[in-house]
Amino acid sequence: MTTTKPEGWLSETSELWLIFGCGSLIAVLCGCWAAQAHGVPPRALAMNVGAWVIGLSAAWGVARVRGDIAPCWLALALVGLVLTLLSPGLSGVHRWISSAPCGSTGRS
Repeated sequence: MTTTKPEGWLSETSELWLIFGCGSLIAVLCGCWAAQAHGVPPRALAMNVGAWVIGLSAAWGVARVRGDIAPCWLALALVGLVLTLLSPGLSGVHRWISSAPCGSTGRS
């Protein structure tokens, strides 16, 4: 037995995107709320939300590339992860990649 969705409903892939996107946004906002409660400056909180937007945009772009270049994106993601580990870190946490004009990470 096959079920059909009425017209206008999201595709299965779109539903997964929506669930993951909303879930990750809720996680980021909860983290921002907890950090704000402990006196973290608003600039650092805005960077977390900005990073979420950049990550969502990157994921959307990668999901639409041809399958033969997807391994290149995976390699770039791994390089980005390693770069965060090589940075000096903030309070012992290595999470950001510093760039010249945007090097501020809300240092404590």
